[in-house]
Amino acid sequence: MQKLAEICVRRPVFATMLILALTVVGVFSFFTLGVDLFPRIDFPTITITVVNPGASPQEIETEITDRVEAAVNTISGIDELRSTSVEGVSQVFVTFVLEKNADVAAQEARDKISLILDELPETAEAPIVLKLDTDAAPILRIVVSAPRPLGEVNELAENRIAERLESVSGVGRVEIVGGSRREIRIQVDPNRLRAFNVTVNQIVNAVRAQNLEVPGGRLNQGAREATVTIIGYLGVALAFVIALAVAGFEFTNLAIIAGALSVGIGFGLQAIVNNFVSGLILLFERPIKTGDWIVVGNTEGYVKRISIRSTMIQTFDRADVIVPNSDLISGQVTNWTLGNTWGRLKIQIGVAYGSDIETVIETLLEVANNNAEVIKGNPKLPDPYALFLDFGDSSLDFELCAIIRDINRRRYVTSDINRAINAAFNKQGIEIPFPQRDLHVRSLFGHQDAEGIDLVDSRLLGRAGGGAV
Repeated sequence: MQKLAEICVRRPVFATMLILALTVVGVFSFFTLGVDLFPRIDFPTITITVVNPGASPQEIETEITDRVEAAVNTISGIDELRSTSVEGVSQVFVTFVLEKNADVAAQEARDKISLILDELPETAEAPIVLKLDTDAAPILRIVVSAPRPLGEVNELAENRIAERLESVSGVGRVEIVGGSRREIRIQVDPNRLRAFNVTVNQIVNAVRAQNLEVPGGRLNQGAREATVTIIGYLGVALAFVIALAVAGFEFTNLAIIAGALSVGIGFGLQAIVNNFVSGLILLFERPIKTGDWIVVGNTEGYVKRISIRSTMIQTFDRADVIVPNSDLISGQVTNWTLGNTWGRLKIQIGVAYGSDIETVIETLLEVANNNAEVIKGNPKLPDPYALFLDFGDSSLDFELCAIIRDINRRRYVTSDINRAINAAFNKQGIEIPFPQRDLHVRSLFGHQDAEGIDLVDSRLLGRAGGGAV
């Protein structure tokens, strides 16, 4: 400070210019400084909400809150973990350290929650994981009023104003507050209830039972195509009959046409008729559908289209194979995805002699259980298991079996599990051997020198192309 004061005293012009320069830079920076009313700040805080209608706070805490806390407690970087359990609702608040990325924390929480979905009550709704977002706060409020009934104003705000605001770039959410919705109020007479011995709950259940929306079934792609194809052929047949009627054709002559067709079928149309009938069977019974993974003889691939005469199969090499429908009905067909996409995966592997069998089996099961595509804990399906099959020529042979969610991803799941097995075996020091053979060399003539070393006739070496021993 003394040096600075000495410079200002001895060089007043320099000090004045320095102060003016700092002042100019400050004024310029002040006017160019960006100002944001709502600056973007990412707080590493997430909220996990689970709704279970009608459950008491004690049940919410023991059945939901404790399990959610135990699942997310293993996430790294947690600064604070607190929860609230009220009637029908469980909320868990997780606050992370500032260095933790909020998006990464939310994704890790979703992954942990997905592992305990089977442990939550069946009546509970799907957990909702949200991160604290300051940008989600409303920044604009619009009041809508009109000399009309409140219901019409609410419909106007929903169908016209809200839809246009949602299409504006940068708008994340539009929420309508204060509107009224159409409802029906039922007022009961207590005296008549007592006279008929009817309770209020019975009336509520009766009204609820009369206003249910029950799904009538699911029409998949194969059923839609079958319906369209059959309707198309029926339409063509009906149009043909109408055209004959308009042309004045007498239907008594149909017997002659039917006789001619029977003669033609007897002479050479058996295959065509067979394929036609087989196509109708495929369309009605639907043992295979569009999109199924099937194996017919040496052909394996996905069903691309089913017609009356033939079926098109697209192989994994992107080649289209036309298969007559009669082959699909009379021959053996393997459908990997007929009822569902579940399928068993078998991986065979060999380890070196001397390896610990229990360690190998535990390692294989651990790899299978850590894969997200493998189904675990389903009472209808077996859990992954590993078997010690045989003593091989060069290895101890094992087999890992597991049920995966989508058999269409069998190759990818096999690759992931093989990579994980290789990494786990390297970590455990388990060796995967290569094929080995023992070679025993014996003398052709049995001659030995004084030291017992086998000798080979030089003439034999000469016939073999020469050489030295």
